[in-house]
Amino acid sequence: WANTDWHNILSKELSLSIDKHDEFNGTLVESCIALIHSHHIIEADKIQCVKKNASKLSLGGFIKIGRPGLILVEGSEADCDQMMEALAQSKKIFHSNTFKCGAKVRRNVIDIDSGRCLPRKIEELENKIGMDELSCICEKLGLLQPLNDIISH
Repeated sequence: WANTDWHNILSKELSLSIDKHDEFNGTLVESCIALIHSHHIIEADKIQCVKKNASKLSLGGFIKIGRPGLILVEGSEADCDQMMEALAQSKKIFHSNTFKCGAKVRRNVIDIDSGRCLPRKIEELENKIGMDELSCICEKLGLLQPLNDIISH
């Protein structure tokens, strides 16, 4: 039931945020969703580092554990860029791991928090079910092709 309900909930939230924009006549801000990838994210200290950095930057989203390691974050574009920098500077934890930004999607929202499509805090996705969930989310956000490009390499 989780797969079906999750997709229904996400679809409903996406349509609600679109409806809010149609009614709003003020100034909108730009929200960014970034798809970040690495060869793998497996170790607990690496997962915690990603979550900690995301929390400090008020980013929410998902981390897909395993190979490839995938991070989907949402917040301001500046915060998404700072997340990339923080991961690059965490060499003590990630050693030679390199993170790359596979793609970004920008959206105009009333404010970052009320316009979120992704969870407010980083949630872990694992195994094939996690990859299926991430694929569905990326498809709705227009990031399916970049995700497929990452997976195929």
